[in-house]
Amino acid sequence: MTVSDELAFREFPIAYQSYEESVNIALRSGREPLLPTFIPLGRRENTVRSIQRLSNTFGKSAYWASNRYKVWLPTFFKSIVKARENREGVVSFYLFFITVPMLQLSWIKDRSEKKRQLFYISGGWLVGRPDYGWLEFREVLGGKYIITAIHEFVPKIPWYLYVSTQARLHLWVMNRYGRYLQKLGPRAAPLR
Repeated sequence: MTVSDELAFREFPIAYQSYEESVNIALRSGREPLLPTFIPLGRRENTVRSIQRLSNTFGKSAYWASNRYKVWLPTFFKSIVKARENREGVVSFYLFFITVPMLQLSWIKDRSEKKRQLFYISGGWLVGRPDYGWLEFREVLGGKYIITAIHEFVPKIPWYLYVSTQARLHLWVMNRYGRYLQKLGPRAAPLR
């Protein structure tokens, strides 16, 4: 990377390189560049990445859509799924009367904003690794759509079983949530 004149540090002299000098040094070194340190080299196999695009005809924010999802899911499943949220923003989803949550989502306040809401997948008996995956709701294309995305989720059940059960159920649920949002349509007053 090179530094433009307006961003250069002027408190003491630094010999910044030009673009041409940087390229020449990189090409002469003969070494491959190191991978960024935020990418784990020993990545877990069978991690899930699932992205759904939901039409935002209702004109709401990602903040609204993520909070609505927490209310909609237990309503949609009636008495099958229950949800509880604590003061720290951890939402726990329970199946029937089982006292251990099947899924916990921890809201990451400092990495969330109105157009993007981020939740770590932080626990539950469906989760194989509670320190790895996350769920996000994000406005895209100028707010025309909201995407819901699961990244790096590690299921607890064997992969072949996950693909034929839990993955299909998740896709079906998100499609139903998308239909629910479409029914709100433009007639709903925008609450941002």
